[in-house]
Parts: sequence; structure tokens; C-alpha cells
Amino acid sequence: MNCAHCNAQLDATDPHTEATYDDNTQRYYCDVGCFRDWADAHFDEVVAYYEKMNVN
Repeated sequence: MNCAHCNAQLDATDPHTEATYDDNTQRYYCDVGCFRDWADAHFDEVVAYYEKMNVN
């Protein structure tokens, strides 16, 4: 599998991996930092999801 942000090859079966899984989108990221970089690049999408789930 590959990181959803930087496309790096990931091995989730490796017990030493720092891969982070997003349950909502079912995507893997290299680590939390790579996820945060993806979130920064997709700010409007993240805000829309947060509003949908949490703002009345």
C-alpha cells in the first residue's frame, strides 16, 4: 500500500511502522506528520467534514 499524501510505499504488517490509518477514508499515511501535511493541503475538505459531523 502507499501513503495517501506522498505516495511512499508502506508496509502495515511491519510492527515498527509509523503508518497512520484514517478510518473515515480508509487510507494510510506514512505517519501523523504526513497526515497533517495532507490535511493542510485539503483544508476545505477537512473543514466541511468537521462541520458536517460536529456543527449544528
